[in-house]
Amino acid sequence: MPATDFQALTQALTRAGALGEPAEAHGHLCGLACALGPAAEPPWVAELLADCALGPGTRDALIQELGGTAIQTMEALEAGDMSLQLALPGDADPLDSRAAALGLWCQGFMHGLSQGAAAPATIESGVSGEIIGDFVEISRAELSQEETLAEAESAYAELVEFVRVSVQLVYEELRAERSRGTSH
Repeated sequence: MPATDFQALTQALTRAGALGEPAEAHGHLCGLACALGPAAEPPWVAELLADCALGPGTRDALIQELGGTAIQTMEALEAGDMSLQLALPGDADPLDSRAAALGLWCQGFMHGLSQGAAAPATIESGVSGEIIGDFVEISRAELSQEETLAEAESAYAELVEFVRVSVQLVYEELRAERSRGTSH
C-alpha cells in the first residue's frame, strides 16, 4: 500500500467522522488479518464505522472503500512476498509524526491480533510472542535528541522494514491456526 493510500484512508476516516488514526486503523486490520485471515474485513469495517452517524449511501460507499483497503492488505499478506506496505505518513511528513504513526500502527496491530485470536496462547509464544514484545517497545519509542536527522531517518526506515517483515512472519506462523479454525 503506497503512502498515498495512507491519505485515502485518512480521507475515508474523516468522511466517516471516525475518531481513529489511519495508521492505527491499518495496524488493527493487519492484526485481525493475521488472526482471522479474510474474515478480518467485516469486524474491522464494523469497528471503524461503529460510532459514525452516516446516511445509507455514504455508509455503503465507505464500506466499499474500506473493504478495498482490506482486500488489498489481505492479498499482500497472502502473497507472502513481502509486498505488504504499512499505511503510514509519507516521507514529506515530519519524522516525529511518522515515528508516532508507526507506534500507533503497532498498537493497532496488537489490538487486532488479540481481538481476533481465539487462543491467546498461540500469539504469546514462538515468533509471534517475541514480535509482540518488540512492537510494545516500538509503540513506546521516542526520537533521540543525540541522533542526527540522517541517523534518525535511517533508524525509522529500519523500524518500518522490521515491522513489515514481522507482520508477514506472524501471518505465516498463524496460518495453521487459521486453517484449523481456532480463531473466531
